[in-house]
Amino acid sequence: MKIVRITLICFLFYQCLYSQIKSEIKIDATLNPDKNTITISQKINIKNTSDTSLNFIYLNDWSHAYSGVETPLSKRFTDEFKRKFYLKSKDKLGFTKDLTISNSDKILLWNRLENQSDIVKLNLEESLSPNDSIVLDLKYTVKIPEDNFTGYGYTSQNEFILRYWYIVPSLFAENKWITDSHYALDDMSLNKISYTINWTYPGNYTLIGSLNEKETITDNSTQSKHSLFQGKSQTDLQYHFYLKNKFKSFKVQNQTIATDVFHNELDSLIPQKSIDKIISFIEGETTTKNTPEKIIASKSIYNRNPYYGTNLLSQVTQFVSQLTKIKFVEESLGNELLNELIFFKIYSLNYLNEIIPVNKRKDAWIIEGLQIYLTIKYLDTYYPNQKIVDKLPIIGGLGSKSFQKFIAFLLPNELLDMEFKEQFLFLNEFALRGNINQEASLAKDKLIKFNEDSVNPSYVGVGFSYLEQYIGEEKLKLAINNFISKKEFKTANDLNESIQEATDKDVSWFFDDYLGSRIPVDYKISKVSYSKDSIFAKIKNKPKKSIPYQVALVKGDSVLKSIWVEPKENKSSTIRLKNENADYLAINPYQTIPEINRKNNWYYIKKKRKMKPFRFPVLGDKESELHNDVFWSPIINFKNIYEGLSVGMRMHNIGFKPKLNIIDVSPTYGFGTNSLIGGGSFSKLKYFYNKKLYLISYGLGVRSSYFDTNSRYNSLNLNYRFFFRPENIRLNQGSFLSFDFVNISRSYGDNVIRQDEEVDYAIFNVRYRFLNEHIVRYMDFDADLQVGSSFGKLNITADRRILFNDSRLLSLRLYAGSFLWKNTDSDFFDYSINRPKDYLFRYRYYGYSEKTGIESQEFVLNEGGFKSDFENPYVSNFLITSNVSYSLWKWLEVYGDFGYIKNFNGNGLFVHDSGIRFNFLPDYFELFFPIHSSASNQSWEFLKPNYHEKIRFTIIIDQRLFQLFQRKLF
Repeated sequence: MKIVRITLICFLFYQCLYSQIKSEIKIDATLNPDKNTITISQKINIKNTSDTSLNFIYLNDWSHAYSGVETPLSKRFTDEFKRKFYLKSKDKLGFTKDLTISNSDKILLWNRLENQSDIVKLNLEESLSPNDSIVLDLKYTVKIPEDNFTGYGYTSQNEFILRYWYIVPSLFAENKWITDSHYALDDMSLNKISYTINWTYPGNYTLIGSLNEKETITDNSTQSKHSLFQGKSQTDLQYHFYLKNKFKSFKVQNQTIATDVFHNELDSLIPQKSIDKIISFIEGETTTKNTPEKIIASKSIYNRNPYYGTNLLSQVTQFVSQLTKIKFVEESLGNELLNELIFFKIYSLNYLNEIIPVNKRKDAWIIEGLQIYLTIKYLDTYYPNQKIVDKLPIIGGLGSKSFQKFIAFLLPNELLDMEFKEQFLFLNEFALRGNINQEASLAKDKLIKFNEDSVNPSYVGVGFSYLEQYIGEEKLKLAINNFISKKEFKTANDLNESIQEATDKDVSWFFDDYLGSRIPVDYKISKVSYSKDSIFAKIKNKPKKSIPYQVALVKGDSVLKSIWVEPKENKSSTIRLKNENADYLAINPYQTIPEINRKNNWYYIKKKRKMKPFRFPVLGDKESELHNDVFWSPIINFKNIYEGLSVGMRMHNIGFKPKLNIIDVSPTYGFGTNSLIGGGSFSKLKYFYNKKLYLISYGLGVRSSYFDTNSRYNSLNLNYRFFFRPENIRLNQGSFLSFDFVNISRSYGDNVIRQDEEVDYAIFNVRYRFLNEHIVRYMDFDADLQVGSSFGKLNITADRRILFNDSRLLSLRLYAGSFLWKNTDSDFFDYSINRPKDYLFRYRYYGYSEKTGIESQEFVLNEGGFKSDFENPYVSNFLITSNVSYSLWKWLEVYGDFGYIKNFNGNGLFVHDSGIRFNFLPDYFELFFPIHSSASNQSWEFLKPNYHEKIRFTIIIDQRLFQLFQRKLF
C-alpha cells in the first residue's frame, strides 16, 4: 500500500511539473482566396494543471510576424542576407487584424509584447488557480503572406500552404511561459492540444490537413466545401489547399500518411512498400504508444532543408541545362531511392516532433540529431555503401558519355566519391576547418544558417552513431526509448539520465565534451616505437577533451585489430598493440567522428619507408589520410592587357575543406609577354575557440607580373594577421589587424619612359579593419599606416550603406589621408583624387599604366574616390573627401563627390563632381557617367568633346565574385 501511495504521489508530482497547461481548441475558419485571408472564430479551453496561479496568458500569434520590417522575423531575414521580405510591399506581407478576446462575453484586455509583436499577452481579470479552467473566445482575420518568405503562405498558382496560421497558447513548462517569436525555424513549442477544426473554402480546392478528416460536405448553392477535422494530443497543424490534388494517402496500421513525395511514381506499389518499410523501421527503433494518427509528409517542407548531396547535384544539372539549353534527366540516386530518402526525412522529423515534446528552440538538436541518427541506421540497414552520385545525370534523348564526364568535371570529387551517409561527417569537418562551428546543444535561434540547416543536426546524429559504437546498439536503443517514454515534457537532462542509466560506462563526455563544446576533436599520433612483436604509440590529446577513441592496425582497406581507449584529460596516452605486419597505425580508423585534422591520425609503419606515399590527383579535392596530397589543375587567366591570355598549372594542397597549412603555387605562361609569370604562397593558420581572437595567420607570398609593356614587377610579401569576431557569429561582424612587409622590385622595358624615380622599394604596412556586413546597415572602417624609406602616411576610410525598404540605397564614404613625412620629390606615392597609383599592386587594374584608351577609364574606389578626370589629380600633403550615392530606381543612382585637398607649398582647394551611376552588381560591375565637376573651367562634363572618354567603369571577374553567393550560408 505504501508503494502505491509513493507511486501515486510521484505521478501527481510529474503531472504538476510537466503537464502544466492543457488546452482544447475549436476553430471555425473560412478561407478567402481572393483576399488571401482567413476569417477565424475560435474557442480555447485552457486548464491550469500546474501548482501556480496564472495572472496572464501568453498566446503565439505567428501570423503577425509577417506584419512589417521591425518584427523579429524580418530582422532574422536581414541578418541572413535575405532582402525579399524587407523590400516587399505591404500587400505581400501577412498580419492578424481585428483581434478580440473575450470570456463569458466580457472583453479582455491584451497587448503585444514590445519587440515581439507576434506574442500576445492576455491579462486575466481573475487569477486562474490550479486545476481551474477558462474559456477564451477569439475572433480575428489573418492575412496570408506570400510563400517565398518561409515556404508557407499563398503560392503563385493561388494555392495555400499553411503552418502557424492560428493563435495558440504559448508553451508553459517547468512553471514558466516560453515566449518564442517566429524566426522561420519550424520550431513552435506547444503543449499537447486537442483540436476540432471546421474549414469553409471554395469548392474548386482540395484540402489536405494533418488532423483526421471526419467529413467533407459540398454546398452546391454557394459552390463551397465544409470540412471537419479532429485530433487529440497534437502539437503542429498543417493545411494545404490545392487546385489540383498533389497528395496520395496511405494507410499503415492505425496511421494515415498523406504525401506528395511519390506523386509521380508509375507503379503504385512502390510508394506503399517504401512507406511500410520506413514506418516499420522507425517504430522498431522508437517504441512508443503515442504514435500520431496522421502525418503530412510534404515535399515543400523538405525543400526548405534538403539533403546536402542531392541538392548540390540538382543545382549543378540545372546550371548546365541553362548554360547549354539541353534538358537533363536526373538519375543520381534513382527516383525510387531518392523519393524514399526524401519521405524518410520528412516523416521521421514530423514523427519525432509529435512523440518527443521538447522546447523546440532550446532543445531542437535532440529531435534533429535523432532524425540524422535514424537516417544513418536506415542507410546501413537497407543501402550500405550507397553513394550520393550513384548514376550521373544523363542528357534526355542523347545519352552522351562525354557530356556525363563534363558533369563529373563540374562536381567536386569529394561529392562523387562520397557515400550518402558520409555527407553528415563531411559537413561537420567543413565547419570545423573554417572555425564556423557552434556548440551542438546551442539554441536554434543562436545558430548561423549553415549550422542550423545542416551542420548541427549532422553533428548530433554522427555523435549518436559514435555513442552507439561505444556503448552498444541495444543499450543506446534502450536509452532512447526510455527517454521517449518519460514524462510528457522532456529536456536534455532527461536524455542524459536515460543514456547514463542504460550503460555502466561513463558517458558524461558525450554531453560535456562533444555536444557542449565547440572545440574540435584532434588526437595525434606523436611518436611510434617498436619492440620485437609489439608497436607502442604515444597519442596526444591536443584539445584536452575526454572523448574515447579507437586505435587500430590497418592493412590495405582492412582493419586488422582495434581497441577503445579512454583518454586521460590533459595528458597523452601510450598504447601497445601486437605487431601484425600492418601498413598503418590509425586513430578513428572508421572515420565516425568529426576531427579537425585527420592527417595526424595515420602513421605509416612499414620499415622501409616512414613518410606517407605522395599522391597527385588531377582536379582533386578529396583528401587521403593515407597519402601526402598534391592537387594540380590547369589555369587559364586574363590578369591584364600586358600579359594577355596566360595558361599554366596550379599545384596546391587545398581541398574542399579548409586547411590549416596552405601551399599554393601557380606558374603560368603569358602569351602577351612570352614569359613565365605567376606566383605562390604559404600560409599557416592557428584557430582559437570561444575567444574574440579566433584566428592568427602568417605567411609568405611571391608574385611576378607585368604593370606596363615589357615592364615587370616582382613582389615579396611577409604577413602576420590577427582576426577577431564577436561571440555571436550571427552578427556578420569582424575585424582584423595585419602587419605586412612588402618588397617590390621593378624593371622597365626599352620603349617605356620612366615616369617616377622609385624602382625598388619596401613598405611596412599596419592595417586595422572593422566590417559589419549587414544587408540593411553596412559599416566598414579601415585605418592604414604605411612606412617606407622616403615617406610615411596614415589613411582612414569609413563606409556606410543604408538600404531603405522602398529598395533605395544610400551610400556614404569618408576618406582622410595625410603624409606624416615625405622626403622625395616624386609623386609616385602621392594620393590621387580619382585614379590611385597601385604601388602595392593590390587593386585589380587591367591596364595599370594606361593614360589613354578604355583601360585608363577603369575605376577603383580608393583614396579620393572621384569619378571625373582631373588634369592634376595627385595630392602631396593631405586630402579629406566624401563620396555619396543614392539610388533612384533599382540599379540607377546619382552620386556626388566632395573634398578638400592640400599640397605642400600650396593652398588648399575644394573639389567636387557628380553624375549618374549604374550599379548593376556593387563593387563588381558598375558604370559612371559624370555630369558636373570642378575639374576645369567648363564644369558640365557632358558638354566637353569626346564625352565617351569620361565614362568610368568597374569590372571584376574572378573567384571573389562567388563570395557574393556564399554569404547566405555563413
